[in-house]
Amino acid sequence: MNNRFSKHQYMSYLIVVFLNAFVDIGHKILIQDIFYQTATPKVYTIMSALINAMILLPFVLFFTPSGYLSDKFSKTKVMRWTALAAIPLTVFITLFYYAGCFWLAFTMTFLLSVQATINSPAKYGYIKELFGKEKLAEANAYVQTIAIISILAGTVVFTIFFQVLISHYDAAALATKTEIMKIIAPTGFILILMSGLEYFLTLFLSVKPAADPHSTFKFKPYIRGDYIRANMNSIYTNKVIFGCIIALGFFWGINQVILANYGAYLKIYIHNASAMFAQGSLALGGLGILLGALVAGKSSKHFIESGIIPVATLGMTIGLFFMPIINNKTLVLLVFLMYGFFGGMLIVPLNALIQFNSPNPKLGKILAANNFVQNVFMIVLLVITAATALMNFNPVVCFNFLFLIGIVATIYAVISLPQSMVRYLTYSVLSKIYTISASGIDNIPSDGGVLLLGNHVSYIDWAIIQITCPRAVRFVMEREYYNQWHIKWILKIFNTIPISSAGSKNSIQTINDALKKGDVVALFPEGFVSRNGQLGKFHRGFERAIENTGAIIVPLYIRGLWGSMGSLSTNYYRKISKHIKRNITVCYGKQLPADTKASALKSKIFDLGTQAWIDHANTLSSIPAEWLYRAQQQGDQIIAIDGNKKMTGYQMVIGFIRMRQLLQSMITKHEKHVGVMMPPSIMGILSNFAALALNKVVVNINYTASKEAISHSIDITDIKTVITSRIFLERLEKRGLNIAAITKQCKIIYLEDYKDKLLASTNWIYYLAAAIIPNFILKHIYIDRINPDNTAVIYFTSGSEGLPKGAELSHRNILINAKQTSSIMNIRQTDSVLSCLPLFHAFGLTGTTLMPLIEGIPLIFHPDPTDAAGVAKAIALNEITVLCSTSTFLSLYIRHSRVEAIMFRTLRLVVSGAEKLSATIEKQFYDKFGLHVLEGYGTTETAPVVSINLPDILIPKYYHVQQGYKPGAVGLPVPGTSIHIVNPKTLEQLPPGESGLILVAGPQLMKGYFHQPEQTKEIIIHKNNTRWYKTGDQGFLDEDGYLTITDRYSRFAKIAGEMVSLSHVENAIAPLLPENIDCAAVALPDEKKGEKIVLLVTKLNETPAEFKKRCVEAKIKALLIPNEIQIVDEIPKLGTGKTNFAQAKKIAQNL
Repeated sequence: MNNRFSKHQYMSYLIVVFLNAFVDIGHKILIQDIFYQTATPKVYTIMSALINAMILLPFVLFFTPSGYLSDKFSKTKVMRWTALAAIPLTVFITLFYYAGCFWLAFTMTFLLSVQATINSPAKYGYIKELFGKEKLAEANAYVQTIAIISILAGTVVFTIFFQVLISHYDAAALATKTEIMKIIAPTGFILILMSGLEYFLTLFLSVKPAADPHSTFKFKPYIRGDYIRANMNSIYTNKVIFGCIIALGFFWGINQVILANYGAYLKIYIHNASAMFAQGSLALGGLGILLGALVAGKSSKHFIESGIIPVATLGMTIGLFFMPIINNKTLVLLVFLMYGFFGGMLIVPLNALIQFNSPNPKLGKILAANNFVQNVFMIVLLVITAATALMNFNPVVCFNFLFLIGIVATIYAVISLPQSMVRYLTYSVLSKIYTISASGIDNIPSDGGVLLLGNHVSYIDWAIIQITCPRAVRFVMEREYYNQWHIKWILKIFNTIPISSAGSKNSIQTINDALKKGDVVALFPEGFVSRNGQLGKFHRGFERAIENTGAIIVPLYIRGLWGSMGSLSTNYYRKISKHIKRNITVCYGKQLPADTKASALKSKIFDLGTQAWIDHANTLSSIPAEWLYRAQQQGDQIIAIDGNKKMTGYQMVIGFIRMRQLLQSMITKHEKHVGVMMPPSIMGILSNFAALALNKVVVNINYTASKEAISHSIDITDIKTVITSRIFLERLEKRGLNIAAITKQCKIIYLEDYKDKLLASTNWIYYLAAAIIPNFILKHIYIDRINPDNTAVIYFTSGSEGLPKGAELSHRNILINAKQTSSIMNIRQTDSVLSCLPLFHAFGLTGTTLMPLIEGIPLIFHPDPTDAAGVAKAIALNEITVLCSTSTFLSLYIRHSRVEAIMFRTLRLVVSGAEKLSATIEKQFYDKFGLHVLEGYGTTETAPVVSINLPDILIPKYYHVQQGYKPGAVGLPVPGTSIHIVNPKTLEQLPPGESGLILVAGPQLMKGYFHQPEQTKEIIIHKNNTRWYKTGDQGFLDEDGYLTITDRYSRFAKIAGEMVSLSHVENAIAPLLPENIDCAAVALPDEKKGEKIVLLVTKLNETPAEFKKRCVEAKIKALLIPNEIQIVDEIPKLGTGKTNFAQAKKIAQNL
């Protein structure tokens, strides 16, 4: 159903609810007002009780047929039929008004109630059909709110009409019921009009299938009460449903006693209280219910908050205590408002819990049983009320009796729901610092054993799960923590299960028994709170705990608690990730069978994390807005160093403002794309920020690409303006790149020409703007209105296998990838990042430039990653701690004689990406610098980071290691990213250890290829309502979820029908080559076998024939031995250091 249609459905349904209650209350109010005008206090009490009993009696007599009709037929059709029936009923009521037939009109109250009885199960059962389980509490709040507004409106409207119409007559004319009825007869037309409108709107409600079309109804069993017993049995079997129904019965029963007695109480104790005041005070109680329902709905927006129930019961009891002892009219109104407020808070979770725990086929019958029980309570209490009036009991006695009932109900609620009470108090505290939401609640069954399994990122995970889960949860906790005296008492309330890693057999049996009983048990398969924000190794104890229980597994993912006070992140990451209110999301996944293995479970939790992070991405703003907030926050701290130039947060803001003003004056509004050709530098990134702030799409031009590739990127994006530097272009020309000739059709902005304007000494006006003007005003002035889902940057792919494609990355794609990456770096106060990778590369812009700037990590620029000595000096001089590089560049640092090990002493993280890390280089780097290189994996299309290895972390207390690194692998997916390995032809998911096509999903996934919709459709697929990117890479996941890249599907040669991996050829040959000699294998056409393998090498100490003979002696497979070997001056490289295979193939063809 589309959103627009859904909104029409919601509105039509809510208006139908309003009109239905409005008509019912309108007629009742008029009859009641006539009694208030003509009867004594004693008679008024008896007649009020009788009116309410007539309204309630049909709910008792016909609750079985009404439940049957609601299940047998579509609930929409039942609502239509009953709405249509209300029209002739209101017509007859109006005729009786005009005829002055009071008692006939009085009798029609019963028939209207019969119509409402049949309508009620369908009307309330439709909530679940329309809104779903996940929104039940919130939807019930809406419905209760609308119904109460309707009751209030009906009470006020019809009482005003009553007062206005009778005000024109003297007391003699108002002495009899017949005369008054004739006077107020025009109000009947309002009832007819509203009934007709209700029927008309039911025609717009979608017709859902019947819940139980095979349901039957027989008259004799109905008369014997068999159906009543059967329906009542359906609620006895579920303690939650039964308890909620009894509580609602008491609530509405108490309200009936108040309605019947309050008029008499006013006549005796509060003099000169008009019918308007009587109905107005009751209406104010209704307003309180409305406000209470809204508060409860807000607390239960994303989950059912049953903890409200004890609190609400206590509040109502206090209200009942004060009702009979206050005579001041103002205080009376306040007490009724308070009582109604807590009553409104009570009914929302009670109704939601009934609907949540009711199986769909039985929902109508259970709701009918709910009506039955409530009405029995109300009738019984009304009978008692009438009896006390006949025995001349003072109304105060009735109020005191209600107060005693309230005390008993409060004690019962607190004893029965201790978990819920504590949970609500916990939520009340946590909601002040966290915004808590949940999705997938539908996946939690209403009853039966459930094992909740999820990630463990903080010490308050249990609280967040308990708050969001609609059922009581038993947690499994390390015994050492469980035995701490100050928390053990509360853990016992929650029936927590202690477990010890030293001996878990008894605890596993306890979990097994709990699941057999139908409890919900939550445990964290990692066993320990995460030390780096990543998922740790999953232990298999849960597999034994759920055996032979009949329970199911519901996976879950918690996002947002990493970086909170309860997590084990660094203090600095807590600081930079802190917001006014941290958004916490719990995603509950689809049910899994009990025999689910740890590896499959972990994969499902990664999938859930993807959805949670997509939701988080939707909260982010634009790139310049996010950066500007951070830069102002850092103020006078140095955040960027470029050579000898150091810039603080405020100075960067000033530079951004000046750059934006410059570009605004030189770039036309019609230019959508702006080219930037700058090395990693302050001016380079400020150019990006300023262009983005003008709502332009930035294309950082790859100045290391071929002339054809550069021209292609400029032409396809229709770039009219390029921002660059004369000095930089001169350096490129010295390397043989005539960029000026390629960009001659573009307007060139040489930043040196505006040096004075851009780098002038800080003007105090600009400084005040940066330091004093609030961030939201500064953003409004200097950042255009930007849709964060719009394209921010077009990255051109490496083109290593053909012409580059332009990947469109939105603001949110890039920002969320920066946050995904920073979340697992465990950023420290002393950290700083080297930015030397080019801005035209996704890893260079997102990973080493935007990420540190947006996350508040000092950034040191160096323009050339191939300048090994310069890179080493920058690291040593600035005590840099994080280096992101490529295998090729790392090899330069290893071989360079002027790069000493001590120069890298401050590094704690060395990350390699963009190309496969050579095992030889990894070993050589460790041997020289004593540092492990952490290999990661990414693609331009994923902004780029997909997975990364992390340092292992020892937990000394338990001698447990949270593994982050596996040799040969490229790590676990970064948070919010999911990786599937599939059969490349069928796209069926493959088991761990089996190699296949790598699919990637996550919020960082690009929008598509620029102006290439067909290519986009080929590589972006939709699977289970998720967008997946077909990377073209081959790899496998191990049991723990670590990814290993084995090849690229496009790098194969087909020789006599055999598919031969060119990567495997290179890997097999490499050990036989002289040290530090590069090679590249390409496939060329061959007349005999279809294709042949040609190996390009930069040096060979023997003839090709001798080398091939040595390959045979080394027992290399025949298919992996190249057909031809060609010696070349150099292997062509891209700007990232990756081999340019397209150019290598051209070289091989020309040799």
